[in-house]
Amino acid sequence: MQDESHRETLARGWQYHQAGDLQAAAQAYRHVLEDDLGVGNAWHLLGRVCFQQGDSRQAVEYMRQAIVHEPNNAAFHHNLGLVHVSRGALSDAAACFQEAIRLQPDYADAYVNLGNIYFARKQVNEAIDSYRRALAVRPNYSLAAQNLLNALNAREDPDENLAYWLLARDSSAELQKKRSALTATFIERG
Repeated sequence: MQDESHRETLARGWQYHQAGDLQAAAQAYRHVLEDDLGVGNAWHLLGRVCFQQGDSRQAVEYMRQAIVHEPNNAAFHHNLGLVHVSRGALSDAAACFQEAIRLQPDYADAYVNLGNIYFARKQVNEAIDSYRRALAVRPNYSLAAQNLLNALNAREDPDENLAYWLLARDSSAELQKKRSALTATFIERG
């Protein structure tokens, strides 16, 4: 019965959260934690509220608590990584994205964000690999294709650049099959 009550309170908090009432959302999440400190999602969502309110230090603490209680939740690791990126803690962020990928190997957003860190560090080949992995699990992911194009431009590979430019810019439905085939070709080429 208590778990059901927690789910209802978290759902109500999430409704407030989505509506932009962060104070009411935080109150709902805290209400759950007053009853049971072991509810990882309440910690996680409270961390998201703090992050949205600009308190990244507190967001990190709450998200770490979420991970203590649910260490196998890839989204918790990924979102903690996003907070670390906002703080400029790229090594911590990379570790979070890598853990999210370890836990959920098809986590395309984690591959893209890890690729972004590599690219920022001028590790272009590693960035390219991360973006390609994102496209391998989500072939029509235009952000991954655009970031891959940017990384390829940095490496100055004209053959791949044109192909990925076309892939990144065109989102029409008729090209979905061509896009998937092109992505598969470049993934195979490594």
